[in-house]
Amino acid sequence: MCGQKLLHLLASSALLFVLVLPPSAAQSAIRRQLDNLTATTSLDRDGIQPWHMRLSFELFDQTGKQQESGTVEEWWAGPDHARLVITSPSYNQVLPGGDEAVSGREAYLVHLLLSEVVHPAPHFADPDSFISTVASQSFGQISLSCTTLSVKGEEIALSEYCTDTNAGNLRVVFSDGMQSDALNNISPVLNSQIAMTHTIAYAGKPAIKGHIESIEPFDPDHSGLQLGGITSPHDPTLTSPVLLTHIPPTYPETPSTSGQSGMVVLHMRILPNGKHSAIDTIASTGPLFTQAALDAVGRWGYTPMKRNKVATESDTTITIAFLPQSKKRANPHVEVSERDTP
Repeated sequence: MCGQKLLHLLASSALLFVLVLPPSAAQSAIRRQLDNLTATTSLDRDGIQPWHMRLSFELFDQTGKQQESGTVEEWWAGPDHARLVITSPSYNQVLPGGDEAVSGREAYLVHLLLSEVVHPAPHFADPDSFISTVASQSFGQISLSCTTLSVKGEEIALSEYCTDTNAGNLRVVFSDGMQSDALNNISPVLNSQIAMTHTIAYAGKPAIKGHIESIEPFDPDHSGLQLGGITSPHDPTLTSPVLLTHIPPTYPETPSTSGQSGMVVLHMRILPNGKHSAIDTIASTGPLFTQAALDAVGRWGYTPMKRNKVATESDTTITIAFLPQSKKRANPHVEVSERDTP
């Protein structure tokens, strides 16, 4: 597959997808296919052999221009037995044992890349809350089978997974209508079909590109490494943060934006007092849309996430879509979606 050609088509192809609700039996079949896709692509699933991965990455600015490069080494033997070393000019981190509260666009993108590399097709705990459909899509001369997941009662697709029509390998992931991940150079690794190259883009512009240099088994008992938890485990006592002060973003009515669609992705940490830290702009289709998003989100306030009824920090990613006036809309419209992580 031509990865460059695929990347250029990522932003527009999702808009061509038509959602049709299949019968219940077809829904069950689609969910089984997604579960199988998760099982064959995840490097952190139960029963997999401990591994050591070396990953190189390139970071790009919001215009898609290459900014810097870095490396990641990860040793994984289970959710609570891992080690992570990230090295780059602007962002360095060692887990466990280092500063876990590193923020900024670079840190966000590197951890997003790692998440996509390790489990590109996540398991959904409540599949009955989603509508799933399958259709064929063309990426230039390439045809893929794409499964779209939508939350029941909502018009916007949550995510989309595209696989080779014959081989069934995961090749493209769409999320929130803006983020896309092109997966290339599929290789059999540790009884899994792993993409050795990932390119994460927003609105067709690359944000980060990673390549697995090597991945091989390792013996955690004789490694001499400090291993521990490097991600927040699932905790049934966690409660999600609640948005209390919501200032809706306003479509920027200017000659340069009139009739134009825009999208902005923001990331911030919600503090135990319900306020937030500095807001990082992950991606944007234009500075006027960015400013409109920041003017609103900067005034938001929350009831913080709680663990065992004690307020704790959490992260949230906010995607804001600015939709212009059209035949279907008498006035410009703004849609906001938010995802929280402990």
